[in-house]
Amino acid sequence: EGVRYLSIFYGNRATAHYYLDNYSEAIDDCNEAIAINKYYVKALIRRSLALEKLDRLEDALADLKSIREIDPNYPNIIKNINRLEKLSSERMEKLKTEAFDKLKDLGNSILGNFGMSVNDFKMSQDPKTGSWSIGMNR
Repeated sequence: EGVRYLSIFYGNRATAHYYLDNYSEAIDDCNEAIAINKYYVKALIRRSLALEKLDRLEDALADLKSIREIDPNYPNIIKNINRLEKLSSERMEKLKTEAFDKLKDLGNSILGNFGMSVNDFKMSQDPKTGSWSIGMNR
């Protein structure tokens, strides 16, 4: 019984940290609460919220999915999972675009020494084998 109260204490203190914008401390207290009671849904929700504030969307999403497993009827759980999946997907697309642009800039800086750019090349995929080939645009 005392252990149950200890997990509630950690969960409540996590809430206080969250509302004071101490998100790392909120996560630490939620971790303690969840270590004591892995089915403590409120602590999982609080940790998910704090993780999202720290832009750790994949971790926040994992907590929401854990809640869905524990209590599939938890209010708005599907809506929040869908929202975070969309945010996470958008962030990954943005990161991929930025990485591709940086690689393109690097390629252009090297090819520029020879009077060329990456736009002078075309990549094509063989539909039968899935292999890629690079050829020059003419």
